[in-house]
Amino acid sequence: MGDFRGHVIPGTFFFLIGLGNLLLLLHRARTLENLRSSFPEINEKVLRFQGSIIAAMCIFGDLFEGLGGVRFHAGFFFQSAHLALYTIFLLPAVSMILESHSRLPIETSRKCFAISFLCEFLLFLQHGLMKSGAAKTFHVVLASIALLTSLTLTYSVQHPRSVFPQITIPALLVLQGLWFYTIALTFLGVHISNENVLPILIFEIFLIGFQILLISSKTRDSETESSISFAHARAGLNSKNKNGGRSVVEPMYETVSTGHVRIKSEDGLI
Repeated sequence: MGDFRGHVIPGTFFFLIGLGNLLLLLHRARTLENLRSSFPEINEKVLRFQGSIIAAMCIFGDLFEGLGGVRFHAGFFFQSAHLALYTIFLLPAVSMILESHSRLPIETSRKCFAISFLCEFLLFLQHGLMKSGAAKTFHVVLASIALLTSLTLTYSVQHPRSVFPQITIPALLVLQGLWFYTIALTFLGVHISNENVLPILIFEIFLIGFQILLISSKTRDSETESSISFAHARAGLNSKNKNGGRSVVEPMYETVSTGHVRIKSEDGLI
C-alpha cells in the first residue's frame, strides 16, 4: 500500500461501493413511492451481488499485497496491516451472502461492516501516528472517516427507517475513495503541504455534498409534509378555515382510488 497502486486499489474499492449504493438510492427514489420502504435491505439479489463483489475485491487486495511481498522476498505476510484491512471486510461480504439466503438475521451485514470500519480506524490511526507532517495528517483523517462510517452504520442499525444515515454511509465511502486517490497523487510527485491537507478534505466533502443536494432536489416531491410549500398550504388552511372554532389542518394522508388510506410520505434522497 506504500505506493501509488497500493492506494489506488483500496480507493477504487471504497469509491465503487459508495457510488454504487448512491446510484441505487437514486434509482429507488425515482421508482418507489416511499424510499423508506427499501430500508433495511431485504432484496436478496442486491445483497448477493454486493457481497460477491466485495468478497472478490478483498481477495484481490489480499493477493496483490501478499504476492507483492513474496515478489520482493519479504514473505506473503510482509504487509500484514494491509492484508488485515482487506481481510476484515470479508466478514461483512460473507455475511451479506449468507443473509441473502436467510442464513443470518436481517442487518447482520451492517453490524459486520460497523466492526470492519472500526478495525480500519484502528489500523490507520496506528499507521498515521507512525508518520510525520502531511503524511500523518492524511492517515489520521483517513482513520477519522473510517470511525465516522462505523458510528453511522451503528446508528443506521438502531434507526433502520432513517434516510439520513442511508445517504451518509455511501457518501463517506465515496469520500474515503477520493481521499485514497488524493494520497496516491503524492506518490506521483504532487506536493501537498500539511497546511493544505484539511482544506482539500473540505473541498472534497463539499463536492460530494453538493452533488447529493442536486440529485435530491431533482427526485423530491415538493408536496411532502416536510416541504415549505406543504407548510404554507397548511398555514393557509389554518387562517382561512374554521370549523366550530377549531383550525382545519390538511391531513397528512390521502384516499386512493381503491379506498385505502395512504400516508403522505417523503420520497427524495433527503
